[in-house]
Amino acid sequence: MMQISPEIQLFIREHSSDDVRVLALQAKKYPDIDMPTVITQIAGRKVAAEKIPSWWEIEKIWYPKHLSLEQCSSEITARYKARLLQGDSLTDLTGGFGIDGVMSAAIGSALANRDANVYCVIGDLAFFYDMNSLGNRHLPSNLNILLINNGKGTEFRNYNHPGAQFADDADAFIAAADHYGAKSHELVKHYASDLGCEYMSASSKDG
Repeated sequence: MMQISPEIQLFIREHSSDDVRVLALQAKKYPDIDMPTVITQIAGRKVAAEKIPSWWEIEKIWYPKHLSLEQCSSEITARYKARLLQGDSLTDLTGGFGIDGVMSAAIGSALANRDANVYCVIGDLAFFYDMNSLGNRHLPSNLNILLINNGKGTEFRNYNHPGAQFADDADAFIAAADHYGAKSHELVKHYASDLGCEYMSASSKDG
């Protein structure tokens, strides 16, 4: 892992409020400073100040590239999810790169923890991204998947997501609304059942 030198740390502190685009154009003024690295760190701290304030308070955190921070869940969201569930461990896989590989990771967790019941809570868009993983012939019996089939990627309508600015148009052009069978009650049922999984469905609190 790259170490943050005292000089770089000081420069980041002194320029933490600067516009990184302007700072990038001034790189020649600071020949001894690794400007691409500094810009990544300053930009990361600015995102963290809004999304992960507890990280922002720690100066020695080394931030990843912008895409990782842009797609990760906020601290508020993580705390909300933590209050919803109880157990020995909880992994929020939306904290890395969004929806890709959520179910694959849950399957791996179930395989690695055979004595525990593993529950995967997943939205329909994320499910369809990763549904091929259910075809694994080593699918563990201790895996339980709760699919929230609301017919679109609701995260793209959250107030803090860039897609929210498009309002209802976000459903058609970003959130993939009504694709994958438009909340079909049969599509996932047949897919799961044909792969040997037990399938149950509920459309209300009463079942």
